Amino acid sequence: ECAIARCVDGGCVTEPVAAGMPAEMQMAGDCSERVCDEGGAVVEVDDDDDVPNDRSECTIDACRDGSPVNEPKAVGTECALGDGGKCNAVGACVECLVHTDCPSQVCLDFVCQAASCADGRLNGDEGGIDCGGSSCPPCGAPAQVTSVDYPIIAVGGALVLTGTGFTGATEVTVSYLPQPFTVDSDTRITIPALSDATPIGPGEIVVSRPGARQTTFRVTVLRLQINELDADTPDVDALEFVEISTGWRLTSLAGYTLVFFNGSDDDTSYRAIELNATTDRLGLLLVGNGGVKPAPALVFPNDTLQNGADAVALYQGLPADFPSGTPATSARLLDAVVYDTNDADDEGLLDALISSDPEAPERVQVNEGATAAPATQ
Repeated sequence: ECAIARCVDGGCVTEPVAAGMPAEMQMAGDCSERVCDEGGAVVEVDDDDDVPNDRSECTIDACRDGSPVNEPKAVGTECALGDGGKCNAVGACVECLVHTDCPSQVCLDFVCQAASCADGRLNGDEGGIDCGGSSCPPCGAPAQVTSVDYPIIAVGGALVLTGTGFTGATEVTVSYLPQPFTVDSDTRITIPALSDATPIGPGEIVVSRPGARQTTFRVTVLRLQINELDADTPDVDALEFVEISTGWRLTSLAGYTLVFFNGSDDDTSYRAIELNATTDRLGLLLVGNGGVKPAPALVFPNDTLQNGADAVALYQGLPADFPSGTPATSARLLDAVVYDTNDADDEGLLDALISSDPEAPERVQVNEGATAAPATQ
């Protein structure tokens, strides 16, 4: 392949072709090219443009350093399979990934299964999981929530359910979203931290147990965040405030506490204020000095907020949990802002309230003095 014959002085000789000339025989999609070398031999060299095709919609075909690579596409990418398929984690086009992908609400090994009275799912005309309806045995007594410790619950907060029939519970949902939970007893379930993806606003808790009817219990879900604060205001600091957003209007925040931490005093607390007030029509709650406009729902004395490096934080709990001198902690923490007015970063507050990972993108200390007007911005 890499030599040509010609006559010289009445004799036949062969000479190599130019080095680098492609050989006649090639294999498509092997990430390499067969070429001729200086001595007329065929050698293989990497060719990352000779991309393989594994004929799968769920992979990205490529070459890397002369080797074929077929990386899976993102899980859930749509692909052609009957009435519609989805790509799974290993790059295969499958019928279903989760139960809700199937009309029957049953997905096993990426294949939709027919509904039955033993599939552990609420489907068909069942009145509860695998019970009731036209085909399944009658449902027993429900797993019923009768009360919760936080009827108004923030995402990230812990929620304790009290009721009956919890033994054997297989799922707890809030606003249709499955939550992490532990069954503490037949009368108590704990959700350690409400999922961040839980929809904001009024919702329902449902505890599911095979063979039992389902009942609901209403709660309101909030997202508590420190929206804005001003710690350094003109003269005697008489316009300090902290604005809290919740995502829901006209709702009491009793049971949640705003805590101030002093960076120059071993990163400990110096004031705790229960948010025993109601959000406005925009879902905001303003806490501040008496002269702040609009009028704060909760007032603290002038010149209270330290100028930095300090922090304010929102907790699920009461002021009694945070007596003066309490170290900054992430336990039951919902949100926090570490701030300063042209001060060095307070590593202790950042570690305790934001992240102990120095590379974490959220590990930021806000500098109120970064503008030319720290007293008004």
